[in-house]
Amino acid sequence: MKLINTLNRISGNCFFEGKMFIKDTLLSQNEIISLFCNAKSRNDILGILSNINGFFYLAIETEHEIFLISDIVRTYPIFYKISDDIIYIDDNAINLSSDDELSWYNVDIFLASGYTIGNKTIFQNIFQVEAASLVSISKIDGKTILTSYYSVVKFSYSNFEKKELFSKLNKIYKNIVQKLLDYSQGRMIVIPLSGGYDSRLIAMTLKQLGAENVICYAYGTKHPYDINHLEIKTSRNVANSLGYKWIYVEYSYSKWNKLIQDQASNDYIKYVSRGSSLVSYQDWLAISELKKKNLLPDDCVFVPGHTGDFITGSAIPADIEFDKVYNKLEILRKLSGKYFNLFPFIDDQKLLQFCENFFQLEETYNAKDYINVIEMFCWREYHSKHICNSAQIYKFYNYNWYFPLWDREIVDFWFSIDPEYRRERKLFREFIDECFETSIPYVSNSSNTNLFLKIIFKICKITGIEFLISNYYGISKTGKLSLFFKNIPVIGELKNSFILNNCSNKLRKISINGLGSLHVITNILERKL
Repeated sequence: MKLINTLNRISGNCFFEGKMFIKDTLLSQNEIISLFCNAKSRNDILGILSNINGFFYLAIETEHEIFLISDIVRTYPIFYKISDDIIYIDDNAINLSSDDELSWYNVDIFLASGYTIGNKTIFQNIFQVEAASLVSISKIDGKTILTSYYSVVKFSYSNFEKKELFSKLNKIYKNIVQKLLDYSQGRMIVIPLSGGYDSRLIAMTLKQLGAENVICYAYGTKHPYDINHLEIKTSRNVANSLGYKWIYVEYSYSKWNKLIQDQASNDYIKYVSRGSSLVSYQDWLAISELKKKNLLPDDCVFVPGHTGDFITGSAIPADIEFDKVYNKLEILRKLSGKYFNLFPFIDDQKLLQFCENFFQLEETYNAKDYINVIEMFCWREYHSKHICNSAQIYKFYNYNWYFPLWDREIVDFWFSIDPEYRRERKLFREFIDECFETSIPYVSNSSNTNLFLKIIFKICKITGIEFLISNYYGISKTGKLSLFFKNIPVIGELKNSFILNNCSNKLRKISINGLGSLHVITNILERKL
């Protein structure tokens, strides 16, 4: 079969983009070539991958096969199509889709969740390499074999004393941030600093290690009804306390309207979505403005706190009962309610039936197996294809980036801890209180508003008019939404969409990401991307 491969070639048979480590050593391209040049089989490659860390895609071509490898959170996506005796490989499914029809079933999944599930894309015959996966494709007959080389899920847990554990954990955090410094090689580090734990942990650790070339920034509106307004104040105070420069990017309806109407917005949507993921609207305006105003050097490295909350236990249901046996329906309700909620269903039973089609669940689970199901999905789907897909935003604006909290060393550590201690990030919060003492309170969802506003929000919710004050980073969920998303027509076969035909048609009930996913699909149908 003929092979058409547009990935970045670094040698005759090796294709690579990203940053790759063995233990704590950053590898050069020549070292990567030397490491994999003699790999002739899937087992050869799997043996090397067991010691690999970092963020990358890798493809290795042999006489009879090509091997495609993603990192543990798919930060550098790879897509492939096999058609008419040709194997096509690209880093964007949309580039491969000239004559491919949409898969309407996967379009519905995309509309409901903001990403496609498994190795699927929104196109019928185009597939992707999932997180921590190796895909081998035969150049003889096009046969594919999918192999997972890593998993966050563990079935046994470490015993520990808190004092010893916290000491070890402190060393690990310093080690992974030191690797960031080694990678940045003196370039400016840019931290989107929220009011929460994870980005602050990175900033504080950088300070402990003596890093000075650091800038922090925050974004949103300062209106008291904006859920983000306390985050902005906290971000500024933390940056000031560390002696780091702080930048604020103010959001407004007019700025959003101008951005989405700009001709380059379609290029952005194509680049970030890639036929598999929703674009991230939360960060888009901030990065666009930082770039446009030349507030950062071109060679800076963006370092968000993705996704320290997940690895430390945020996906574990707070109400989990560890001595209870859970049934399939309970798990379906949890997964569908949390991850398939961009369009509100009129009939919850129909949503459950829809979700059941792509979850292969047993009839019953003990509590820890139930947690494993949720965390596996959260890792390979939600975080890999949605949260960590935000790496594409930085790349679109020609910035570099690094996710220290997805270093395998820290991920392995937290998933070796029994879920009972990770639930609600309990152990992590204790660690922060002991090892990262601060006088600046952390902002949680419950503390984002003062008592007066909480009462107002409650009254509005009870009376059904919460949409009057609901706000998302300066984007209203009501009529002013038309400034951002104009009128999105439901065209062509989208009119038969299961999701659209079974959800509320009231604009105020549809999430920003739901309208964003519809916007992506509509633009693809109209061949604007």
